[in-house]
Amino acid sequence: MDESALQPRLDAIERRQSYILLLLVAGYMFAGTWFLVDMVSAVTVWNAGFGLIILAVLASIVKIYRRRQASS
Repeated sequence: MDESALQPRLDAIERRQSYILLLLVAGYMFAGTWFLVDMVSAVTVWNAGFGLIILAVLASIVKIYRRRQASS
């Protein structure tokens, strides 16, 4: 098989890997937030939720930046 025939399969594998990585990162973020709220009395659920929102926005910005760098 030539490379052009394999490209759709490679794209599908890459897409699946990115979804699995996203789920893994989300799980670790949830566990870390749970740990902080449970162990540190100064951290409330509202503080942790706000921090997660900020991290999600930051991750989205980084992802957009990387895609633009890769396409140019």
